[in-house]
Amino acid sequence: EPPEGVGDAPLDMGSAFTTSESSGAAMLDVQNSREASMNRGMRAPEAFTHLVKGNFGPGCLALPVAFARVGPAVGSLMLIAVAFQGSYSMVLIVSIKHRLNDARVDTFADVASAAFGASGERFAESIVLALQLGVCCVFISLVSTNLSSFLHGALSPTVCVGFIYLACLALAMIPDITSLAPLSTVANVLMLMAVSTAVGAAIAAMGDPQYELPEHLGPDSMGDAFLSLGALFFAYEGITLVLPVENEFLEHPDPVPGAHPKAHFQTPLLLATTTLALIFGAVGIVSALAFPDIETGSVTAYLHDRDRGNIFYTSVNVFVSLAVLLTFPLQL
Repeated sequence: EPPEGVGDAPLDMGSAFTTSESSGAAMLDVQNSREASMNRGMRAPEAFTHLVKGNFGPGCLALPVAFARVGPAVGSLMLIAVAFQGSYSMVLIVSIKHRLNDARVDTFADVASAAFGASGERFAESIVLALQLGVCCVFISLVSTNLSSFLHGALSPTVCVGFIYLACLALAMIPDITSLAPLSTVANVLMLMAVSTAVGAAIAAMGDPQYELPEHLGPDSMGDAFLSLGALFFAYEGITLVLPVENEFLEHPDPVPGAHPKAHFQTPLLLATTTLALIFGAVGIVSALAFPDIETGSVTAYLHDRDRGNIFYTSVNVFVSLAVLLTFPLQL
């Protein structure tokens, strides 16, 4: 018998993704991959790619200030803790889904319903909603910060937030977000370019003969530690993507007796989280050492302010802002 509260109606494969969205762009990638590989399933390299892309977003641009506030050593320890809890939580939720062994259990809400009934389902949905609201708020803050930097302070940050909010409100009215799917690929490329630019600029700064290692490499207050911790949690913005990817994962043709046919999903999952931790750590440590005075949550805005005559930095700042803004509806 299926768990109470699960599978009372035929499964709608489209709705299976509605409560699992954290990175909308990556979610569309998963849906497109499912349609392209409906008869063969998603293999390990594809699952690895989707999991990495789903977490490689605007949150990465805030890592330099997160590490600069607490120092590379403390920042690295915090990153290890966040990465461990994220990896463990994802492995745990997938293991629970496997133990339920019900094809109609696809989402976080389904798992919560099977474990705690209707109240658990509502609680899980509220948590996902709160997560998405937080992601959307950071999106608006990041774009408004970049806009204020681009305008050289002609408009106050508060006014920029208002303008960006109105733009996001208009974009949220788009009835069919599938038309924005091609932008997800462009956004991924621009984000990679932005992060590569930040790392390259940091390495160049440390290679300057006049560069000196910062004297103070640690948090000044508990507030700095909590702000950095929040930035690290946000960097793993695609954590709820794990079940949609697992749903499309190819079953092992010869599973271990007594094990779930998708038990080997943990391999690409742990490889993805480890890869992300290494990337995040490299970006944070190098940028914190090179730019200890960074105060903004967008490293592209910092580079633009630091070298206003550099057209390349200005272009990266503008393009990343547009990419984040135009993919905002995908988060809803």
